[in-house]
Parts: sequence; C-alpha cells; structure tokens
Amino acid sequence: LTKLYLGKNQLTDVKGLEKLIRLTQLSLENNRLTDVKGIEKLTHLTWLDLRGNPNLTKGQIHKLQKALPRCDILSNPKK
Repeated sequence: LTKLYLGKNQLTDVKGLEKLIRLTQLSLENNRLTDVKGIEKLTHLTWLDLRGNPNLTKGQIHKLQKALPRCDILSNPKK
C-alpha cells in the first residue's frame, strides 16, 4: 500500500497508520484530528494532506515538517 485516502471520515487520531511504512501519499483532510503522533514514522511520505482539521496546531505541523523534510505537507492550522 503506497497511497491512502481517508478524507472526510471524522477521524480523531491516526493510531495504527504508523505501521504502513511504505506509504508515499496520505490524505487525512477534513477530519477531526487532534494529534498526528506516529505519522513522523512514515519516512517514505512525499505528500500529506491535513487541511480541514481545525484542532491541529501550527506546532504539530512544524514538528511533522522537521521529521519529514522530503514531504509536501498541506495544512491550514489556525492555532
């Protein structure tokens, strides 16, 4: 599995996704995520969509960008 689209599913966390180590594209847009812990383990990611998750913070997105420097992260945190 290299691409996974989980947008618009009202997800609140990403538990279990860290096991999908071959993912290159992950879409989690328009959910209810409060935490993205574990995604930093997906080192093959080149594209990650986190837009429309109003509870994510700029700090969380910044940490992900540092952990995944080769990944294009789409997000719009307001906090």
